[in-house]
Amino acid sequence: APTYTIDAISNQTMTSETEGYASGSQETKTITVTRTGTGDLSHLGVTFDGGAGSNFEITQTVTTTLNTGVPATTFTVKAKDGLAAGTYTETATVSADNM
Repeated sequence: APTYTIDAISNQTMTSETEGYASGSQETKTITVTRTGTGDLSHLGVTFDGGAGSNFEITQTVTTTLNTGVPATTFTVKAKDGLAAGTYTETATVSADNM
């Protein structure tokens, strides 16, 4: 039977910014999603779950189907412009059909 899994994605920490940072100076993290199972993953997508997602910008995965020919894809996350001083955390969830 096919399996529908991806490699574990480790916690990501972004570079700290000082209050009043210049627009566009914040770090952009590129996250790789790699298929480790035997089944094709289709309709791949990424969402925030923790309620603080409005503090970040996220792109969807470059490819929405992972299979033998295309086993990996990426998406990016960065802090939005103009955040007040503080520490911001969020959880991103990767999902796909059958996963």
